Amino acid sequence: MQSSRSSSRLTRLSAEVSKAEEWAKSASRELADYLKSSSNELLLTYSYMGYPAASILYWLLFTLRPDLRTLLMDADTASYYVLAYRSDLTIVVFTTKPDSAATIRITDSSRLTGARVMMVSPQPGERTRLYMRDALLKTVPTTGSEITTSLWEALLAYYTGLNIAQEGRREERLRTIANQGFSVIVEELVEKYLDSVIKALELQEIVITSGKLLEPASTALAKALKSRGVDASYTPISLLEPAGNKCVLIVSCSVEDHLVNEKKLSVAMSGGKILELRLNLDPLEAPIYVLILALYLEKELSEL
Repeated sequence: MQSSRSSSRLTRLSAEVSKAEEWAKSASRELADYLKSSSNELLLTYSYMGYPAASILYWLLFTLRPDLRTLLMDADTASYYVLAYRSDLTIVVFTTKPDSAATIRITDSSRLTGARVMMVSPQPGERTRLYMRDALLKTVPTTGSEITTSLWEALLAYYTGLNIAQEGRREERLRTIANQGFSVIVEELVEKYLDSVIKALELQEIVITSGKLLEPASTALAKALKSRGVDASYTPISLLEPAGNKCVLIVSCSVEDHLVNEKKLSVAMSGGKILELRLNLDPLEAPIYVLILALYLEKELSEL
């Protein structure tokens, strides 16, 4: 059995992240220009594993561009409850399944109401393109798994958000790290944070929980564990009940330590087992790291 941290595995993961970064940096200019051209509210929507990308872009804009009016919701909520009443929206749709009903619904609804739309996804089929009509399409050039596509889209969202963020110390630090690239720290990331994920592989069932900002990436982690035969589910930390004899993996940033400690105590008192993936990082960049770990778990540890 190969080590979970073998050099060949890390090399493959670094190469995948590097390729995604190169594309995302280039593609982010077009998406940033599209967002800058809007004088209306920005609606960031998603379906399937497009959730991490939409969430990352939302939190970057909400935090670093508070002057922009930005909304975040899933594609079906937008289709049924927003687009019918609003025509002055600039929309970005992130999806890993371009031919799904949810994707077709929102592109068609947007066309009928006259909203501006850009879809970020793998290459859609001809039927979906017909519904898109005048919508812009940014094609994600990967044929990998949904988690692979999700990471590519998330990196696009991350570089786009930093592209149009205001100037400041936090923005400068985040841009410096982004310019260096995530691929160069893959080995350090895996060495530092993989153990909790490896322990989860030994279980038959696990509940993953996190705060709102890490929710989308944590659902990717649950998906990766499911691909490895673990009965993994996700519950928001605000809704987490005493675990009984279940095991709970808490995914968090260090700024959430007080909340996490409260939940750890609750789980422990109920007889549950606790695993932690605690990221001592800026919360705005942390989802990227969790997605990289999820991809490593799904692709590179399949033989363990």
